Parts: sequence; structure tokens; C-alpha cells
Amino acid sequence: MVNKRVESATRQAVGQRNYRRVRDRALVRLAQDYPIEYRNYYEEEKKRDELEGKKWDSLADSPVYGVDYEPPRRGSASSTEAGEGSEQGNDGAEA
Repeated sequence: MVNKRVESATRQAVGQRNYRRVRDRALVRLAQDYPIEYRNYYEEEKKRDELEGKKWDSLADSPVYGVDYEPPRRGSASSTEAGEGSEQGNDGAEA
């Protein structure tokens, strides 16, 4: 009985972790492909949270990673020259 619970919880945790990882990668791709729309949605959500009294403690508020930050486009010369494209498939995934 206990083993079934552990197996079920493990399966659920792995599935949730995989879902979050895929969702995060999709958000990064959307932000790169549609930076203006992403910035607008980001600002809307931030304002909504501030109106509800939720505190923002994120790197996005720092000068380095602010809303005005635009990452290099996928496939641009700067990202491939820096060797960033070679690790694109791994993303720190566990086997």
C-alpha cells in the first residue's frame, strides 16, 4: 500500500516538474518571438498584482533584467557565437 502511494506521488511530482519546465521554455520562446506583447502583458499582470497588494521580489525589477531587457533573438549570430546554442536541448534536465 505504501509503495503504491510513493510511486503515485513520484509520478505526479515528475509530471509536474516536466510540465513546469516545458511551460517555462515556452514562455521564454514567446518572450523572444513577441517581445512587445510580452512586455505589455508583463506590465498588466504586475499592475494587477500591485493593486491586490502582492509584493514583487523578482530579478525582473533589477536594472539588468528589467522589462526593457530584450534577449538576443534565437538563431542570431551573437547567441551562436557565444556557444549558447550548443546546450539548447539539455536545459538542466534530469534523466
